Amino acid sequence: MTIDLNKQTFSYLKISWIVCILIIFVWPIFGQEDDTLIEDTLPIFEIINREDGLSNLSVSSIVEDKYGILWFGTQGGLNRYDGKEITVYKNNPFDDSGLSHNLIQTLTYDEKNHTLWIGTYQGLSRYDIHNKVFKNYTVESHGLSNPVVTKVLIDSEGFVWVATLDGLNRINTENDSLVTYDISGNVVRDLILASDKNMYIASYEGIFIYNKETNQIESTDFILPSPLVMVMNEFSPGILSVGMWDGGISDINLSTKKVDSISLEDNRVYTYIQTRDGSRWIGTWGGGLFAITPNNEIKHFPGSGASGDLNHNVIYALHQNASNILWVGTNGGGIVKINPRKRDYVFLKHNPDVGTSLSAGKVNLIYKDLRENLWIAIYNQGIERYDSQTKSMIKYNKDSGSSIGENVIAALEFDRDHFFIGTTRGLFLYDFVDDTFEPFDIGLEEKIIYALEKDKNILWIGTYHDGVYTYNMDNKKLNHYGHHQSDRSIADNLIYDILVDSQERVWIATNNGLNLIENLQEEIKTFRKISGNFRMLPSNTIRKVFEDSQGKIWIATVGGGLSTYQEETDDFKSYTEAEGLSSNTVLSVLEDDQRNLWLSTLNGLSIINLDDFKIKTLQPEDGIGGFEFNAGHLKDPSGTLYFGGPHGITVIPNTFSAATGQAPKLYISDVEVFQEPQDVPIDFFNDQALNFKTSENMLTFKFLAIDYDAPDKINFYYKLSPMSDNWIPIANRNFISYSNLKPGKYELSVYAETSKGIISDTARLTFTILKPWYLSWYALALYFIIFSALIYIVFKLKESRLLKKANARLETLSSKDPLTNVYNRRYFSDIMDQEFQLAKRSRVSISMLLIDIDNFKDVNDTLGHIAGDDVLIAIGTTINRLIKRNTDFVARYGGDEFVVGLYDTSLEGAIEIANSIQVALKDLPTTLSIGIYTGIPEGDDSINTFIQKADEKLYESKRKGKNIVSHNV
Repeated sequence: MTIDLNKQTFSYLKISWIVCILIIFVWPIFGQEDDTLIEDTLPIFEIINREDGLSNLSVSSIVEDKYGILWFGTQGGLNRYDGKEITVYKNNPFDDSGLSHNLIQTLTYDEKNHTLWIGTYQGLSRYDIHNKVFKNYTVESHGLSNPVVTKVLIDSEGFVWVATLDGLNRINTENDSLVTYDISGNVVRDLILASDKNMYIASYEGIFIYNKETNQIESTDFILPSPLVMVMNEFSPGILSVGMWDGGISDINLSTKKVDSISLEDNRVYTYIQTRDGSRWIGTWGGGLFAITPNNEIKHFPGSGASGDLNHNVIYALHQNASNILWVGTNGGGIVKINPRKRDYVFLKHNPDVGTSLSAGKVNLIYKDLRENLWIAIYNQGIERYDSQTKSMIKYNKDSGSSIGENVIAALEFDRDHFFIGTTRGLFLYDFVDDTFEPFDIGLEEKIIYALEKDKNILWIGTYHDGVYTYNMDNKKLNHYGHHQSDRSIADNLIYDILVDSQERVWIATNNGLNLIENLQEEIKTFRKISGNFRMLPSNTIRKVFEDSQGKIWIATVGGGLSTYQEETDDFKSYTEAEGLSSNTVLSVLEDDQRNLWLSTLNGLSIINLDDFKIKTLQPEDGIGGFEFNAGHLKDPSGTLYFGGPHGITVIPNTFSAATGQAPKLYISDVEVFQEPQDVPIDFFNDQALNFKTSENMLTFKFLAIDYDAPDKINFYYKLSPMSDNWIPIANRNFISYSNLKPGKYELSVYAETSKGIISDTARLTFTILKPWYLSWYALALYFIIFSALIYIVFKLKESRLLKKANARLETLSSKDPLTNVYNRRYFSDIMDQEFQLAKRSRVSISMLLIDIDNFKDVNDTLGHIAGDDVLIAIGTTINRLIKRNTDFVARYGGDEFVVGLYDTSLEGAIEIANSIQVALKDLPTTLSIGIYTGIPEGDDSINTFIQKADEKLYESKRKGKNIVSHNV
């Protein structure tokens, strides 16, 4: 049976699909997360081109190896792509050991031998990936029937079949012998081993079959719309699916020889595959890309380059990799990547060419009334109502004659007869019959209304600088709550939000704190930020108060992230960028139907799971439209979430799952010794055991995580045993380096985490740094003999000389700190006590500096104790260098404290020394707090008195926020 879509019918389908692309309002209906085609939603087309490292924009073939690496055959050489980098292999005209030609027609991957067969315009190249070696088969070297290779197939016996523009070739790789077969029509375009054990051959005169028993090529009697067969597949056993030049596509039943055909608007089929969701994709030579869904709906991407379409109309290659991404090679437009986990969630946006589209600007408000009207307020553009019939916006602004003003910030449907909006010109009421807004005359004219909330018959009204009003809809009484009123004062008169929660408490979000009114007759409680107190609000600018489905209160702040109110302790727990939020400025909060909080921020959307409180983020590459979001947000009765930003309105369906994608394949990709890569015949170093000489102790390990969803957002974690048992995060840096490793055995462990929080398996590598020859057993035996002789000689030395040296060493050890090589506390006290008594007699000042390392425990916990020791050494060495007089001393006073004594030094001089210490040590991974006490010793004063007073100033520096110098006046 032949299905012929006539021009009129196909034009209708085309127009319907283009309308789906161009309309500004689409209700997403989602299928499985890895469906390449999803009904009524648009894929995102990501382009890989020359800027990404692609050697040529014409990509003729795409294959994937067993490690997940993609290989692109282009008209400018062979490209290896790991998601982050493209490595290019090109022909060298003066070296026959490389790629035979840069113009590549086809690629075939042999997984068993991990090799690539590369068909070019000057013969066939075989690339051994492990050993990085090319071997070429050409017309001149092996008698290939034609230099242009169009297809390579490896059969079950290991023979390599090579299709060319002039017949078919078979290569025996054991002895490199070659046999040629003539094909009617000469040009062979494709080869396939079908489930019936036969090899079928596509040529310009139809389909042929190889008779293994007779070793002959025989014709078939398949009747096709066109004899120019370009591509063959077997999507279902026993059904040969073919694409033809000027013939569309056909399914051939190999048992009955029945042919079912579909004619497309452009029948010049060049490539043809079926993705795992059952959709068929047809690439044409000038008509772009066609897709046939499992329910036989045809969708067309003509390659116009417009929004929602491919960037090129000539499709050269199609491939779906293991993570279900569809890769489209074009003949001039590079590679198009269609990821089933990335959709365009922007359904309403500004179009400068369409006056009835959404206005451009920040989205102040999104609201849906009881009549299903969708209202959107754009900064400086009044308010707009979406007309679902005309797919356009009805605008209420100064241009339309409306008096509501330029900015609408709040909306509330109090009941079916009262739909209020709050504007910069006061409160307005919408008349659904007349389709007009009229001022709501209650005495708030010309006040800037920022927030509206309903509590039974009470309308709560928050203003920009006049505090909060309540209006009783029954008795028409207006009350006011303001800042600095004689009683019942609120935190600030700039009100961002008002919430009446399920316990009938009223929460008021202001620009300078949060208010809680538990009973209208009781005192108003105020919460504000307290510096350094992690259990209070992190910021005083509160943009949103939200109650989740379990009754918990969440507070969105500017600069402080998100906080939740702890009922039991009357304080707060906060989540910031440090915990994984995309930004500390949170403008709105919504809860979906899967117990996730959605936060709109200035850097994307953040999602907090309310069961485990793990945080995930969405950014533009996830299809949300942009980084920056504004205050406009909404959850409608269907559970769909709306967020507004300068890009338009982003809609998240209630079936959305952020936990999509696959765990990345993780490899230890390279090992460098003194920055020189190791030349070994392997692709990756996972599970390898390596040995290094004693001198080869500067090592760099590189990692590769195969994740084509968001390769730039992979985060790595590692540990090196036995040096550390803790996982160390290094963000998206894909390498670590070690120097001066001691001889011994080590195990390096690495794992990767995607932007969606999916974690890879752990990759491991063991290595040993060998002991030097002088630590071998025979060297140790020789050392023992020599050592015994030396002991004998040593005991013969004069006793007085030995005692003198021993005493000198003991004196040094008793006065110096062994780590920092500065004086220890005891010796410092002895020396400074002498100078202290001299200062008393001479009436000169003594300055004492007590120095403490801020957050030193964090340095040890995060960077390790070796790094902590390096910090202590650096501090001691630097201070010793800065105090140059022989009357000044520095000592290690405690674990992370140093003390400096300055004889005959004024307070100004001591402050100068303290500042110079902080400046000299500004590159440390932490900071220093310093306390100074300067005075002339008198009476019962002792060195301990001055140290105690300096210690009091040190704690004053700590209280003020650390990294501060405090001193007596």
